[in-house]
Amino acid sequence: MPVTAEWLLQPSGRQRWLDGAFLLSALLIFSWLLPPLWWGVVAVFLLLLMLWGWRKPAVRRLGCDSRGWWLEYHGCKLSVRWRHGSVRRADVLILEWSFWPWQRLMIRPDSLGSAEDYRRLTAVLYNDLR
Repeated sequence: MPVTAEWLLQPSGRQRWLDGAFLLSALLIFSWLLPPLWWGVVAVFLLLLMLWGWRKPAVRRLGCDSRGWWLEYHGCKLSVRWRHGSVRRADVLILEWSFWPWQRLMIRPDSLGSAEDYRRLTAVLYNDLR
């Protein structure tokens, strides 16, 4: 593991597109299943939920040093250990850092500043998680 490495994370444009496609397909399914009034309520609820999820991300930075992995979560620096169930693929990294399902980190190549940063992150993760 390198002595120190740090990555600044940003929201993924591809993930937002996938979220929008899921929302649209869910709304189409609900339009067939629900009366118009309930469909409108569900549509507003799903849109608010999606906008709430698109606010400032909870995790802004990720890094590792001689003590191990850490991430900046809501402004606090937390030491983390990647749990079993983490997914490492060419187009997405899903890193489980807690028991709770909402405490996972999904990183796509466009979540980092450059392709080289993503390659460097995957190289460090593969060496650490083997």
